[in-house]
Amino acid sequence: TIFFFLHLQNTTMSSSSSSWTWGGLFDVEKQLGFYAQYHHNFVNFCIHVIGVPSIFWSTSVLLAKFFPFPSITPDFVYNLHDMMGAPNMPVTAVTVLGAVYSIKYLIMDPFAGSIATALIALSSVTSYNFAQNNEHAVAIAAGIKITAWAAQFVGHYVYEGRAPALFDNLFQALFQAPFFVLLELMFQLGYRRELATRIYKNAEKDIQEWKKSKNE
Repeated sequence: TIFFFLHLQNTTMSSSSSSWTWGGLFDVEKQLGFYAQYHHNFVNFCIHVIGVPSIFWSTSVLLAKFFPFPSITPDFVYNLHDMMGAPNMPVTAVTVLGAVYSIKYLIMDPFAGSIATALIALSSVTSYNFAQNNEHAVAIAAGIKITAWAAQFVGHYVYEGRAPALFDNLFQALFQAPFFVLLELMFQLGYRRELATRIYKNAEKDIQEWKKSKNE
């Protein structure tokens, strides 16, 4: 755990593509601008549209299976989960992680964050039900997770021609991937065109600078 946080701090503070500040943590343009430069290729992006939700959901299955917290779950949470279609679902590690993701996304962009929160809640409920009702849940979730990660590495090294973002900034990559996919799809439908244009232009600039440094 100590090693993980030391690595997280080191990769975050040393990222060359964006200056790190706690305020910047919730700056949608900076955060997505960093991530966009690693997902410029259309094929790689399409792989991520499928792969990122698959990784998120399969991780949720594993967390729901192995990290439930019934002893700290208040009655209203059981009632809420019951209304959502997951009877007897306690607070789990998925609940905690989902809350962290949702709060961050809501601050970054309230409208898109609301959609993300609904999708996270859906993932939480379906992953819990799957974990509890399928005897092969762990094996299936692990298989999905491994396959999705492998596909994304293919997307980066074969199509993008660049290592994944997590090698440059672990924190941003892990936290931004689901929101980036959602917002990218929303951009394609016309959402916040000016923001999308700025992000794409900055990403193109960063890519050119990366290619230049690579050739030096």
